[in-house]
Amino acid sequence: MHQIAKYAHDILGIFPFEPAFYAKHGYQCQYVGNPTADCIREFRIKNLELRSCENEFKIQNSNSIIAILPGSRRSEISHCLPTMLAAARQVAGDKYQIVVTAAPGIEDSFYQPYLQGETLMRDTYTLLTEARAAVVNSGTATLETALIGCPQTAVYHVVGSRYTEWILKPIMF
Repeated sequence: MHQIAKYAHDILGIFPFEPAFYAKHGYQCQYVGNPTADCIREFRIKNLELRSCENEFKIQNSNSIIAILPGSRRSEISHCLPTMLAAARQVAGDKYQIVVTAAPGIEDSFYQPYLQGETLMRDTYTLLTEARAAVVNSGTATLETALIGCPQTAVYHVVGSRYTEWILKPIMF
């Protein structure tokens, strides 16, 4: 916070609590709104009568969906999606359907090597509205998932994680 205030001419906050937080420390901050929250609000307004996922996913109960949001970049998808799917498959069994969201700009064929019968979908907000829970790669998607109100587990792949664990284990574990 002090570094931001030191180098910034103006501080524009995207969360309503930020002006009061900065003011408490002697800095000025102007709340300008949150683009992600605005997108979710627009989605809700446009979709007051959401179509049921029952028809799209061919399932009886939309609460039986586990949503997987593996990220928006190829590298993070290729690192995270296999582990996310393995974990979801262990939980899902026959009780839950796993639905993976595809990122804009990444073709469906990129996901195919990872899928074993799971559904691929591009309408993330509708999926999160209908899902029982989500496994979400940390980033903007975690905020979107929270604003929609879908229970989630946030995950991320740390590059060099074996070395990081080896270094941090004596300190933290």
